[in-house]
Amino acid sequence: MKSDTCGLFKTAKRENKDNASSLFHTICPRGYREIDAAKFENPEHLKTALEIPVDFDEPGYAPGLLLFGKSGTGKTRTAWKFIEKAILTDWAVAIATTDGLGWKNMCWQMAMEGAAEFSDFIEEVAGDTYEIFFLDDLDKDKLTAGASRALLHVIEQRTANHYLTVITTGISGVQLERKIIADMQADEKDADGSKAVAESIIRRFRDTSLFNSINFNAKATKPPTEALTAGQTAEGGRI
Repeated sequence: MKSDTCGLFKTAKRENKDNASSLFHTICPRGYREIDAAKFENPEHLKTALEIPVDFDEPGYAPGLLLFGKSGTGKTRTAWKFIEKAILTDWAVAIATTDGLGWKNMCWQMAMEGAAEFSDFIEEVAGDTYEIFFLDDLDKDKLTAGASRALLHVIEQRTANHYLTVITTGISGVQLERKIIADMQADEKDADGSKAVAESIIRRFRDTSLFNSINFNAKATKPPTEALTAGQTAEGGRI
């Protein structure tokens, strides 16, 4: 197993089948390693997420998981449990996470290294280097124009090639779209361009062939096996 923390970007890779637990403990913050589902506002959502099939090579596999809802409902805890399941399912796995510090800050740090370094970084995240990429609290970022375009590219490439992308956000749909537009326009005055980028990101989040999504604000009313299967949206969960 290899692990590397470079600035804001934490990565880990397992070298053999025997160290799945070690890999998870290396990359996952201590507070999220052990989870008590009974403390969740809606524990059904954890069950729903963990019943989503994880098969990176299966045709029709939805390569994204989007968890959205207000703070404290268990989105991040559920995301880490789902990631643990993915690690145990497919041993040849590498994972990268922003480690809670944000996509914009990561992009900014790499851009300071130079245009070529920034481009290489984005292509690394978008490509096959990491089978799992976890972006936590997307809505808490002030997404600059460059960070938003980079995120769209990463989402496009990762979903197209079936590399698992896990995203949590406190807001969704129109709210998130408006936030991305406002953040981009504060950085550059290209109204049409910012709108197109934001719409493209939200459209991919809504595409059930690309993302499974669970609304943590909604009370689950169906058994997990009926509420969500691969490539679907949990009841009450349209983003």
